[in-house]
Amino acid sequence: MTNLEIELFEEHKRVDKICRDMFNSEKGVKTYIEQMEATPYSVRCQVSGWDNDLRMLKRVHWIRNTIAHETGAVDLTEEDVDWLIAFHERIIKYQDPFAIATRISNTSSQSRQQANAVHHVQATSNKPPQYTYSDKQSSKASKWILVVIIAILIVAVCVGLFCFLSHSSY
Repeated sequence: MTNLEIELFEEHKRVDKICRDMFNSEKGVKTYIEQMEATPYSVRCQVSGWDNDLRMLKRVHWIRNTIAHETGAVDLTEEDVDWLIAFHERIIKYQDPFAIATRISNTSSQSRQQANAVHHVQATSNKPPQYTYSDKQSSKASKWILVVIIAILIVAVCVGLFCFLSHSSY
């Protein structure tokens, strides 16, 4: 085995162990690949680099299995090992594709739950719905309200000027 193959093997073991722990599975990297493939397209397309990560993960997994179970040369490059090391770091930092997809899915389900709660309040109450905003949402909403008020004032001034000028010309 070459030094590059040994390095790939060692890094693959690290990634495989994390994946086994993440998914409580004996298959590790294979389970990660299966989970990526099972993720709905609507979520996948929101994760930058999803297809490239899936392709590279399959590639390094295949190379590792080829080295372990077959004889002969494989098309292993330093870029493959570097990518696997970087992927390992991304998993540790929760910046890997599946972690990002999970956050997107959780955010979407929270948004649906909030929308359902507002709808439920509207349907079961004669009072107008009470909306609560986070500080960031409140700030955004306040800015938009201010922009709308300014726009209305500008339109009112323009209409007033137009009426004044059209009447003063007679």
